[in-house]
Amino acid sequence: LVKSRFVEMFGDGQWKRTALSEVADIQGGLTKSGKRDLLPLKLPYLRVANVLRGTLYLDEVLEIGLTAAECEKNLLVEGDLLFVEGNGSADQIGRCAVWDGSIAPCVHQNHLIRVRFDERVLPVYALAYFNAHDGREQIVARAVNTSGLFTLSTGKVKALQMPLPPLPLQQKFADFVNNVDKSRFNLLKAYGSIIALFRVLFP
Repeated sequence: LVKSRFVEMFGDGQWKRTALSEVADIQGGLTKSGKRDLLPLKLPYLRVANVLRGTLYLDEVLEIGLTAAECEKNLLVEGDLLFVEGNGSADQIGRCAVWDGSIAPCVHQNHLIRVRFDERVLPVYALAYFNAHDGREQIVARAVNTSGLFTLSTGKVKALQMPLPPLPLQQKFADFVNNVDKSRFNLLKAYGSIIALFRVLFP
C-alpha cells in the first residue's frame, strides 16, 4: 500500500532534484575498537544489524564506550535517516531506516551514515524515495565495488539526489503511512488475541 501510494503521488518525478547535502546534515559514526571498553561513558549504539530495509531491529542493542565530545556529536535524534555504509550485496547496500527515538540517549557506529534533514524534507518521504526504484538505482550506481564489497561514503551520500515536492504533499504521504502503520498494529493485535483464544479452546 505504501509503495503504491508513493508511486501514485510522486512517481512522475516532476520536481527539481536536490542533493542531500543541500537539505541535510550528514555524518558517519563511531569507530569500534577495544580501547573504547576502557572509557567510563557507555551508551547504547546502533550497528548494521539494527538497520533493516525500512525498519529497525532493536531486540539486541549493544553498548559502546565514548567520550563526552563524541556523545554530543553522535547522539541520534528521532527522524534521523540511517544508511548502511557497506555490504557484499548490491541489493543490500544503502538499505535505510528512520530512527524512531525509542532508545534515548543512543549513538551509532561508523558503518551507519546519519542523515538529518532540515524543515524542507520529511524523513518518511525520504525513506520511501530511497527504498523506491529511482532511489535504489542511485545508491547502487554510486557504491564503490572493491573486492566484491559495495560501499558508500558520507561524500557519496551527500551527492545523492532526490526530488523535493512541496511540504504539504509530503505531509499528506506521511499521514497515509501513519494510518497504514496504525492499521497494521491493530491487525497484529487482533491476530494475537485470536491465537490466544485458539490456544485456550484447543490446548
